[in-house]
Amino acid sequence: MEVKISSIPTMQIKLQTWFVRSIALSRYSILLLTVACSASAPGTPPSTPEPSQYPSKTVSPVGSPSHVNPTNTQIPIQQPDFGLMKDDSHSVSIIWNEDAELPSGQVALVIPRLDMGFDKGSDPPVFDYLTWTGTRGRLFEIEYDGAQDLQDPAILHIPPAADRYFAFGFSDFTDVKEIYLIDFRTRHLFGYEPQCESLTTLGDDALAIGSEWFAYVCDEDQTTWHLFSLEDPSVTTSLQLPFNNELSKGFRPSWLDADTLILDHRARPRNRCVVDLNDPSEPVVACQAFDPDRTLGRFSPDGTLMELRASYNTSNSHPQEIGVMSTDCFSSSIGCFPHLYPSPFGPDAGPRGVFLEDSAWLPDSSGILYVQLQSINSAWADKTYLWTFDLHEEKFTQIAYLDDPLVFYQNYNQSAPIWSPDKTSVLLQNFAKIYAFDLTNATLKMLDDQGGIAIGSVILP
Repeated sequence: MEVKISSIPTMQIKLQTWFVRSIALSRYSILLLTVACSASAPGTPPSTPEPSQYPSKTVSPVGSPSHVNPTNTQIPIQQPDFGLMKDDSHSVSIIWNEDAELPSGQVALVIPRLDMGFDKGSDPPVFDYLTWTGTRGRLFEIEYDGAQDLQDPAILHIPPAADRYFAFGFSDFTDVKEIYLIDFRTRHLFGYEPQCESLTTLGDDALAIGSEWFAYVCDEDQTTWHLFSLEDPSVTTSLQLPFNNELSKGFRPSWLDADTLILDHRARPRNRCVVDLNDPSEPVVACQAFDPDRTLGRFSPDGTLMELRASYNTSNSHPQEIGVMSTDCFSSSIGCFPHLYPSPFGPDAGPRGVFLEDSAWLPDSSGILYVQLQSINSAWADKTYLWTFDLHEEKFTQIAYLDDPLVFYQNYNQSAPIWSPDKTSVLLQNFAKIYAFDLTNATLKMLDDQGGIAIGSVILP
């Protein structure tokens, strides 16, 4: 692939924001989740005893909703049972590739094909690993034992948040029947059975796993979010949103860090809630409704800023202004204003048919990386432009354009793009190929051309 490079300032790497265009991948689309680092001897993992069946124990649940200044008023909440299943009651099993000498360290997790169902006569859902040097191999597959006799069993993915775990929903068409969590350090499979009437739609709006907590919401009461500890699932807590059930519908969860849960509204992207779990017995909820002409983006890695764009009467793919806003705006709206800058991606800027696809904060929070595609027709694109925005210089710079359409294939506000362990390269991909783009020298290296989508990173022992 030819890489054409524009001048790159010699200062620190430019901040770059990528705006996500929703990718309709099929009913079993990719929203992964994963993992937190840890080290253990490579090779065949040690046998893991059956997990303890913990007694029922609950951290005193508290709802502390607030729009600006959260209070800690006790609100008793009934915690739905989200029980840990016994190993012999799992509906699925994980078949590891024992014949391969798996690499240790951080790898990308790849779905070779998009169909994550268990149709008759089809192969089971499989997952590959891909190293940053370009080595790819089979990691595991998921088998269904048929015990539940489901009409349309499928794997539903949960967005990535850590690098030790991978979780997924097991569903019958739209109802999530069971939740499974794979611990890559021990290769143990944990199953959880929700006692909700149902979990929202395809599961990607109702569940999020972090490095320490699992968050979910039931359809019957979407004002109340429930959490249990990954270390000890008997430790639970709940939080209450400051809306009625109708206005609470459609919030999607993601994790900013181990103790901070973000809830973004799917249909009203200007509505966002931040949940502080530093004291799990008293979660602090702060919600804000921002200017309707502005769409909120991802948080910076250091948690101090939010990326946002102002489209006014244009689409999100052609924002007229782009900027950042302090996360302190959730605790006080007084004197809280965004820093907005004229966008080079507006409706009258650049060649015809060019639109923003996605954005990503640089790992050091110094700037934002943007990906821009150029359409050859209404259905597909043929070129990719890469831009950075430097927070310190307050300047946009086009750093490269590529002769192929390449994106992150991540869902906006749900998960971050996949960065290399040294934080200098980011994965760019389409359905056919996966590349690593090095921001320090604007070089593009093809890692794999076997097809599939990289959905996150994990650390293999």
